[in-house]
Amino acid sequence: MEVYSIETANVTPKLLNELSASINRTKKFLKDGNKLEHIEEDMRFHAMITAATGNEELCRVLEIFSKRPCSAVRKSYELSAATAPVAHMKIYQALKKDTRREARLAMRDHIVFVRERLLASLKASS
Repeated sequence: MEVYSIETANVTPKLLNELSASINRTKKFLKDGNKLEHIEEDMRFHAMITAATGNEELCRVLEIFSKRPCSAVRKSYELSAATAPVAHMKIYQALKKDTRREARLAMRDHIVFVRERLLASLKASS
C-alpha cells in the first residue's frame, strides 16, 4: 500500500520540504539516542506520503497498520534505525527528481528490508 502511495501522491514543493525536514529530524533523534522520537518521526515520514495521495481510506488503513504492537515497533527500531535515514533519503531524492519508478523501488526495498530483518530476528529468538 505504501508503494501505491508513492505512485499516487501529489508531490509538491511543500511535501518535499516536509520530507527533507523529517529526514533531518530522524538523523538528530538517532544521534541523540531518542528511540521514541525516531519511531514517531519514521511513522510521520510515511504518513506524509500517504496523506499526499488525498485518499482518506488508504490513510485510515495504513494508520491502523502503523499501530502495531509496541514490541514490534521496538524490535523494528533496533533492526533498522541506522538504515532509516538512508532509505528515506532515497525515497525523497527519487520523488524530488520526479522518478516515480525509482521512488516505488526505494519504498519497496525499505519495507522489505525492515520486514526481512524483523522476521529473521523473530526466528532467531524462537
